[in-house]
Order: sequence, then C-alpha cells, then structure tokens
Amino acid sequence: MHIKSLILTFAVAAWFVWPAVTHAAPNTVVGAFDTAGSANDVIVVGSYAYVADAGTGILVLNISNPAAPTLAGSYSTGVTDVSQIDIDDTRLYVAGGTKLTILDIANPVVPQLLGTYTDAGGMSIGNVASAGNYAYITGRLPSNQPTLEVLDVSNPAAPPLVGSLAVSNNADLTVSGNYVYVVGGQTVDIVNVYSTLNPTLTLAGTYTSPTTSTNYLGVQVFGSNAYLNDTITGLTLVSVANPSAPTLTANFPGQYGSGLAISNGYVFLGGYFTGGLIVYDIASTGTPVYVTSISGSGNAYGVTVANDTAYVAAGTSGVELIDVSKPDTIAPIVTPAGDPAPVIMPGGTYTDPGVTVTDNVGGTGTTVTGKVNTGTVGKYILTYTVTDRAGNVTTVKRTVIVGPAVEKLILKNNTYALKVGTKSMLLKPFGTYRGAAFGRRLIVDKKTNPFYVFVSYGAMAKPEFVMYNASGKLVTRQNLAPISAKGLQTEITSNPVTLSVFFAIAPKAPGLTATIFNVSKSGFKSLKTVTAAKGAGTLVMKWLRGYTDEYILATLVKGKTVKPLVWRYNGSKKSFVRDTKFDTTKLVWTKTTVKLK
Repeated sequence: MHIKSLILTFAVAAWFVWPAVTHAAPNTVVGAFDTAGSANDVIVVGSYAYVADAGTGILVLNISNPAAPTLAGSYSTGVTDVSQIDIDDTRLYVAGGTKLTILDIANPVVPQLLGTYTDAGGMSIGNVASAGNYAYITGRLPSNQPTLEVLDVSNPAAPPLVGSLAVSNNADLTVSGNYVYVVGGQTVDIVNVYSTLNPTLTLAGTYTSPTTSTNYLGVQVFGSNAYLNDTITGLTLVSVANPSAPTLTANFPGQYGSGLAISNGYVFLGGYFTGGLIVYDIASTGTPVYVTSISGSGNAYGVTVANDTAYVAAGTSGVELIDVSKPDTIAPIVTPAGDPAPVIMPGGTYTDPGVTVTDNVGGTGTTVTGKVNTGTVGKYILTYTVTDRAGNVTTVKRTVIVGPAVEKLILKNNTYALKVGTKSMLLKPFGTYRGAAFGRRLIVDKKTNPFYVFVSYGAMAKPEFVMYNASGKLVTRQNLAPISAKGLQTEITSNPVTLSVFFAIAPKAPGLTATIFNVSKSGFKSLKTVTAAKGAGTLVMKWLRGYTDEYILATLVKGKTVKPLVWRYNGSKKSFVRDTKFDTTKLVWTKTTVKLK
C-alpha cells in the first residue's frame, strides 16, 4: 500500500477529531536536515524518516527529536536520480532511473537489498506505489510513451512484470481500492485492477482538465474525490464516485503546490514555488477551505504528515520538519444575536437568540452555560463558548436583566385592590381623599416580593407619598407639601442595570423643578432636586437603553420646541449630575416618553 494512502486511512478515523496539540509553536519549521543531493520524497515510519535523495540514494534520518534530526543510515541504489519511494510493512520501494529497488528495513537503519526490477523495454521509472503482493510503477518508454506497469513482488528477489497499460502521463500515482490513479499534465487516468491474483489493467475512465496550462504533479484519493496538486491552477478536486465518468468537483486557485498529504481532515500541499506548506481544511465544511501558508525553503516535492509534524522534501534544501499540530490558529468571531442585553419583566418569557459565528474555516460548536429565571428579578449571565475544529476558542457573554417590574394600579373609591400571592387585600392609602392619585406595584427585590407606592396630588392640600410592603404594612410616608401645594405631576422609571426604581415629582407651576426619589425596600430617599427651565413644563423621565448601561437618564422638558435638559444617574455615587455634553438631537420625545433615535 502506498504510504500516503495509509495516512488517508488514519484520517478517516480522525475525520471529526481535533488534532492533538503536542507542540508549543504550531505552523513553524521546527527542524531540518540538509541532504547532500536533492530531496525528492520522504516517508516516516516510527522514529525514522526515509528520504529519496537524488545523487546519494536513500537516507535514513532519526527524527526522535524533530528539532535536530540526525543521519542514522543510508543506502545507495546505484542510480543518481532517485525520485519516489513507498513503504509497505518492512519493505521500502525505491523508484529511480531505469530501476525499481526493493529494500528490507526490518532493521530501520540498515536497509538490505531484497531485489531489483529493470524494465526490458528500457522504461525510466519515476513513481511507485505498493499494495500487498503488487507494486505499481509509472515511467516513460524510450518512445516517450507514459506507461503503468504492475509487478508481482511476492518474490522480491525476482519480481516479474504481470501487466502494463499505456497512460496519458506519469507525474504521480496512488492506489485506492481496486483502482490506480495516474496523473500528470492535464489528465487523471483511473485504471481498474480486476483481480489481485492476476491483475488485468483496464482504463476505467479519464478526466482531462479544460485548462491547457494545468500541470498535475500529485494525487491522493479520499472519499469520493481525487485530490490533485497543480503547480499552475492550485488544489483541484475531481469526483471519482463513478470511475468511468470522473468530473471536476472544485478548484481552488491561488495556492500552488507539489507533493500532497491528507491527515486529520487537512490537506497539506508542498509549496512548489514558495517552499513550506499550503494547508486546506476539508473536514469542517465538507469542502476544502484555505487555512494558511507556512513558509519554508526551496521547492517542495514531497510531503508526509506523522505525529503532528509535516516532513517536506524540499529539493536542494533537504528535509524540513514543520509543526502542524494546529494548522488553523484563528479563533472564531462570535457576536450575540438579537439584543445583546435584553430586559424582560418578571414572569415574562425569554428565548435565547444565540450567537452569530464567523470562522475562517468553519466547523464550529457552541456551548451555553447559565440560565435565566424570569420569575426572579436580577441580572443573569449567559456564556457562549465557541470552539472550532482546530480547538480555537472564543467566549462571549450576554447579560439578561429581569425587571424591575412597574405595574399600574387602579383606584376605585379610594381603594386599591391588591393580590399578594393567593391572598387579596384592600388598601386606602389616603383616608377619605377622593382626588387624583398615582399608584404602582413595584418588584425590585431579587426575591420578587412586591411593594406598593402611591402619590396623591390634584386638589389635596397636603400631597403625600406612601409606600406599603407585600403584606400591606406601611413602610414609609412622605409629606410632599414642601414641593408644591398647587398640584403635582409624577413620573416613574426603572433602571434594570442597578435594579432600582426612581420617582420624579414636580409642581405644576412656573419654574419647573423636580425632586427625584429612589424607591427601594428600605424606603423612600430623595436624591436630587433639579431645575429644567423658567415657566411651566412637562416632566419626562426614562431610563434610556443604548446611551449607557451604567446610568439612568432623567430629562425635564419645558415644551415640545425646547431642547430637553439631561441628567445622568451615577450608580456608584448614587447621585444625579447634569450632562451638558449629551447630544440631545439623539432624543425623540413626547409628553410621556423619551427614547434614543
């Protein structure tokens, strides 16, 4: 079996498994070995890398320390143009010149000659792939005809030729199932091997690129596609689901390579012009997605990936070892969908809109921690953790605020009918008073115990504020006569960020002023008296989402044509201050509401 096909077999099992991170600095050259000649191919078995080095033959490198590979052994095949190698069990097949050399590597550092094959017709042998008792070689006859030959290697000392077939080109080949795939130039030939006992080679189908400048230099088969490296048009996929009618699946121009390996759901192309590696992800989305380019030295001719390291045969630069434990190092971009900080009332319904994820490759998975209890006032944090296939992690948070709730109460015959849990009660906050009144049920306590506030105004000589707890017990009573005895106007707003409720009470009189109160479990506290303008006006106070999540805005508006004055509430200092720099053109307002555009 061609060793690169063996890598594909491993990749099937690891298709949806994140590659283990075993190195500290992924995507960098971690080691190199400068061979005496030109490194054309490399295969890794255990702690050794076997290098086809034109000019010197086979080199055996000890790679137990990837940062410092050392020469452990060598073998001279007697030819100067060793081009490609393959390993099956303890046999090393070496293609070069007019000879195929078969070596025993049971002792990894001392290869022993088992046998050789020289084509009777004088074919120059450039490529080899093994499968069981057979070795497949390609080359050119003296007539320049590209040819595929099959050798029976059950007796490696004297392997006979058992089949041959003229093919379109001979740049590379691989074996997958009952087919041999031979590529070069514009073509992919798919050759059927009918019987492993007595191979009969038949051309099943041919794919020809419509682009005359195509130059296929390598092939691997994974799933139903043949992955081709092309020094001119880039990575190309050809569907071989129907071998008799192969069709183009996709082409990814712009990254040109020679030498090809597939491991852990990534395609690694040797950079033919640039050196190093060009990496595509083929597992995250089901189609290749460009991940990164890793710089190297010299033209890359062969690539093998083992143990999170890519071994690149880089021609006259020798062999380079590149850490590919984490080819994709870019974390996903994660944005909370919908409202990033929603506010809902107690007892309401919250549906999490999730997040929007953008990743350079794709294949992300999202987990959410945290829950929202809509029955309890408070702040809830949802944490979204997004992990892409390479293990890059992005975490974002969403704050969901429940409450405070402010509900209007209806006065009938100076009586408020209240329901606390399953109990009903009646409150008459102002005795026999029959004038206008303002009543609200508030929930600002994290335990969701409501309490009730009332303001009397209108014709009453002594306006006042009263507050009751959920049991109907009076908590506080505030005389409002010092503010105005001529009638009042009242506004209420809540700040979900601080879980607070605020009242603003202003007289219906020239020189509009207002006293702003904070209402909490502990009672009724005056925070600030502010002045809007001379003359009568309309009181408006709202917490404005979008301006800031730290402050409440209180506005006092004289009239529709008058620029509103703005105060902001500092939650840490618990005070209102005038905001003279606030851009009031962002406000749209009526007598009862104000919001940001």
